[in-house]
Amino acid sequence: MRVLHVVETYPPYKGGMSEVVRQISERLVMFGHKVTVATSFHPDRQDIEVKGVAIRQFRISGNSVYGIKGDSDQYLEFLKNNQFDVITVFAAQQWSCDLLLDNIELLNGKKVFVPTGFSGLNDKAFVKYFEKMKYSLKCFDQTVFLSKRYQDFLFSAPYVKEKFKVIPNAADEREFNSLATLNIKQQLGIPSDANLLLHVGSFTGLKGHYEAIEVLEKSKRENTYLVLNGNEVLFKDSFKSRMKRKINKNYSLCQLKKNIKGH
Repeated sequence: MRVLHVVETYPPYKGGMSEVVRQISERLVMFGHKVTVATSFHPDRQDIEVKGVAIRQFRISGNSVYGIKGDSDQYLEFLKNNQFDVITVFAAQQWSCDLLLDNIELLNGKKVFVPTGFSGLNDKAFVKYFEKMKYSLKCFDQTVFLSKRYQDFLFSAPYVKEKFKVIPNAADEREFNSLATLNIKQQLGIPSDANLLLHVGSFTGLKGHYEAIEVLEKSKRENTYLVLNGNEVLFKDSFKSRMKRKINKNYSLCQLKKNIKGH
């Protein structure tokens, strides 16, 4: 099959969504499918094909709420002029999804949506966005959720009807089958007999760092360490959105460091 994956970021950008799409794309290629990824431009990207996955990058950023910047027409022409058997959209509230939604009825092939949470669902700025989303959801042939308990499914259920699948998040089994070992306790100077809790998530203020610290404090567990593993997030967005998120990120990270020192 000819498969198109639409996602805001893709390697060499490092992030959860880009890694998920990389894994799916490269494995589909191994099964014999022809996979193309439409994503944002990255200055460190050297190749337009990696491990059989064709990459089409566009100098576009933002979303339909805070504004989209870049050559949107080029992206839309790409969507309309290329024939794909399946088009899968990963994550809402970003340009590659939002521009597609405005033109979804013009696209050929089966269309699949992977919302990945609808993080702005309770944000007042996105009220009209999600009113429109009720219609957009009906236009997909299949919607994939990670859980039936999270807000994206609860919101979408009346509109997707029976056209959905639940596929929980997974991990690369090759990382766990490796013979290589790393003594992270030794590396971080944590006693070998200590309990170790690991939290993986970028320092955006939205990944549950506060909650993890609070849970550890309330648990009253002794000889227990919490490791926060995350990377700084670079937002390529409209000016308004970029400033709003930058302030939130920096404030949240400062508060997080303050909370950690307090514990």
